[in-house]
Amino acid sequence: MHTMATDNFITINGKNIFSTIDVNLKFLTFLFIITSITETILTNLQESKLKINDILHYIFQSTIMFFIYYIFVLIYSKYDLGITVHPHRQLAITAILWVLYMGLDVIYIAVKSIYKKSISHVRNNYN
Repeated sequence: MHTMATDNFITINGKNIFSTIDVNLKFLTFLFIITSITETILTNLQESKLKINDILHYIFQSTIMFFIYYIFVLIYSKYDLGITVHPHRQLAITAILWVLYMGLDVIYIAVKSIYKKSISHVRNNYN
């Protein structure tokens, strides 16, 4: 059996490169589904009648996502034989996933700012 180690955190077991890619795609697909469902629930919570402050919601959302990722890594590494996460490294994997998730918010803020600047530039030049 071919074993590919990305580092000391994860061991991906596969017979060949295609089975290794299959294991990675399955992990990322489940991660995307879990993130989408959780994000939808948290967005609906923010838009509900509770009217949570934006900063408090952001802190609440990032904390919930960290715990969701931690539970996901625990369950996935226990029941899937393709990916082996060493028990003392599960929190580190969760932190990496959480940092990547938080990076999406930074990218969203940057793109939103660029969009607003370009729209205001177009409106000023053509009006």
